[in-house]
Amino acid sequence: KIASQTGIKSYQVLKTRMDFKYKELLAKMKSLQLTINSNQKELKGLEEQSRTTEVILANQKREYNISQSSYYEMLNTQYDYFALERKMVEMKISDAINKISLLQVSGELLSL
Repeated sequence: KIASQTGIKSYQVLKTRMDFKYKELLAKMKSLQLTINSNQKELKGLEEQSRTTEVILANQKREYNISQSSYYEMLNTQYDYFALERKMVEMKISDAINKISLLQVSGELLSL
């Protein structure tokens, strides 16, 4: 009788631990998915901003070629464009890392 009670207690403890781990992994997956969605929305906004900046830069270059004016404005816009491109690359790297983490958590969840 004591052995069966010990077995039941061990089972209950293990079940509680597994339930906790399951909930923890689900919460981690949800958090990663929210981060991925947020990154994708931000990246979309940055890509739109990049296209707009490209148009502005093309207009400034055309204006500079005509009147040789606004050189510094064109340089500032070019700098902003490069900074924007860098941020987009960083977002893509972050997105890839989050997706890999999501796959890892999914694997952990499946191995429970």
